[in-house]
Amino acid sequence: MLRVLRTPKTGVFRQCRLISTNYVTTPIFYPNAEPHVGHLYSMVLADVIKRYNGLNGKDTYLLTGIDEHGLKIQTAAEKLNLQPKILCDQLAEKFKQLAEVGNIDNNRFMRTTDADHVNTVNDMWDRLTKAGYIYKGSHSGYYCVSDETYYPRDKCHEVNGRLVSIETGKEVEWTEEENYFFRLSAMRDKLLEFYNANPEFVMPKEVYRGIVDEVSRDLPDLSISRPTNRLSWGIPVPGDDSQVIYVWLDALVNYATAQGFDTVSEAVHIVGKDIQRFHAIYWPAFLLAAGIKPPKSVLVHSHWISEGQKMSKSIGNVVDPMHVISKYGSDSVRFLLMCDGHLHKDNDFTETKIAEKHNTMLVNKLGNLLMRITSAKFNLVDSLEQPRQKTVEDMAEFFGPEFTTTRNELIRALKELPDVYKADMARGSTPKTITDLYYVINLANKHVEETKPWSFKEKEIPAMILREAAETARIALILMQPFTPEFATKGLDRLGVKKERRTMEWAGLYVDGEYGEGKNYKGGYPIQRIQE
Repeated sequence: MLRVLRTPKTGVFRQCRLISTNYVTTPIFYPNAEPHVGHLYSMVLADVIKRYNGLNGKDTYLLTGIDEHGLKIQTAAEKLNLQPKILCDQLAEKFKQLAEVGNIDNNRFMRTTDADHVNTVNDMWDRLTKAGYIYKGSHSGYYCVSDETYYPRDKCHEVNGRLVSIETGKEVEWTEEENYFFRLSAMRDKLLEFYNANPEFVMPKEVYRGIVDEVSRDLPDLSISRPTNRLSWGIPVPGDDSQVIYVWLDALVNYATAQGFDTVSEAVHIVGKDIQRFHAIYWPAFLLAAGIKPPKSVLVHSHWISEGQKMSKSIGNVVDPMHVISKYGSDSVRFLLMCDGHLHKDNDFTETKIAEKHNTMLVNKLGNLLMRITSAKFNLVDSLEQPRQKTVEDMAEFFGPEFTTTRNELIRALKELPDVYKADMARGSTPKTITDLYYVINLANKHVEETKPWSFKEKEIPAMILREAAETARIALILMQPFTPEFATKGLDRLGVKKERRTMEWAGLYVDGEYGEGKNYKGGYPIQRIQE
């Protein structure tokens, strides 16, 4: 039985505006070790959102980079007998290379040691101070070096004789020191008011509810500096060289450094679930306290595991993203990440899945459909002409009711596909987007398999059969551009689709009848199988 695609309700299109943006960011990553597949996933998801907005005519700014300051970096550098800046310089190149080989179209690679960023952090500190939200006081609590944050006792428990954070599993230690504080407790009502007015601020919905619940229960003031006798690697507190600014206040401000505080309200932040509190609570609190409008949305994703376990060097299951891209190509790795990257649950990454998705979906389904309609046996230009009604009736009589059922469902699904695609993307659900896209691709292949246009000598019958198949390939390739930009470009070139007709406005059924000239007589296969 054919699955029916429903046109999205109006409420979904309100969410579309949250992904429709001029500004998308990844987290700025800790360069205390080489990049892993989770970093690549955040980059690709942000890049897909940028390219999706490009389909809709928006020139979107994509920001990525590294978060260089803090005790974690200082400790990692000490273990390697390096200066922190030298370690960051080395690993910055690794993250830049990952963005390049992953085909990430970023506008800037941010480094928190950049002079303009240091100035912006000082500006933010000054705004918060003048607004009365910063004070100096004594602080004690359970501090986690790895997470760069304090945890209350009820957020920690003992594991094998060590006290660790319940949330992250990382070890904590009792610390007493004098710090500057941000009056986070004073922001509780303002935050709740903001969340209530912006129920899609945090996605998915389950994360939003958790954030609101956390803020509703307790919101103690936040330590926003560290003494230099414990941490020297950071931006000094203005007017007090005995303290450096808390790494998360420093890091979050990078989103304003790139284009200015006025652009922050347009931002869609892509973040992992381990840093959702910083982006969904601390960041809007800092901004509201400084009189700045918070970002449009925070899209929280889960983590990638390997063979059912968390990736760990000791286990030996860490996936090197540079290696898999060099072996399989960026499109194939991007496609797997977007097919399997569910926001609400951890996702298992294996190399065999890359080849499997590539061969079964990109080659056997979309690639095969493309090559069938561009075969020398047919003429794409003829297939784009409106068939005579008698031909449709004759075909229905010849093939029986299944022909009409499949063709009508394919036409209906193609008409609805752009709206369904937008609604899926609005939720940040790339697996659902690809599933619904491939429903239509599979339907087109079914239609071709049932009718076997290559078996007819007459010209008109194959042309009519291939009309919707050709449109499926064209529309699907337009919509695949954010996910597999290289393959989609080659496929659209193979069809002869004009470059200015590869946007969302041209993704409608029958809106472009000027492609395919001479394409049945030249052109190679735009995608090859991966030999396993």
